[in-house]
Amino acid sequence: MRKETNEEARALILYMLSTFLVKHVIVVDDDIDIFDLEQVEWALASRVQADRDVIIVPRMPTIPLDPSVAGSVTSKMGIDATRSFDMPLERYERSDVPRVIRERVEKEREKYFV
Repeated sequence: MRKETNEEARALILYMLSTFLVKHVIVVDDDIDIFDLEQVEWALASRVQADRDVIIVPRMPTIPLDPSVAGSVTSKMGIDATRSFDMPLERYERSDVPRVIRERVEKEREKYFV
């Protein structure tokens, strides 16, 4: 998502959770490839504070295909893994291991991992 305010991600999460078919939602910024689970996990690790960014909605209607539910009511969860405008954008820049170091580790990893 390309949000303009901090509240937009929360509004999107609540909208998506209001449908019968959606049980979990993770919202990320447009710099995250949603098809790359490593990038999504990185966004979760570096952009989420649970007390601020995780939304749990109890007692929501659901479809009976969910094996974890007895009946037609479930809890739903949304996670806002977007950058907060309250923090400087530089805080969210990804650090990278220099190519030379990565190649050396890859070359020597056979010594340590069988």
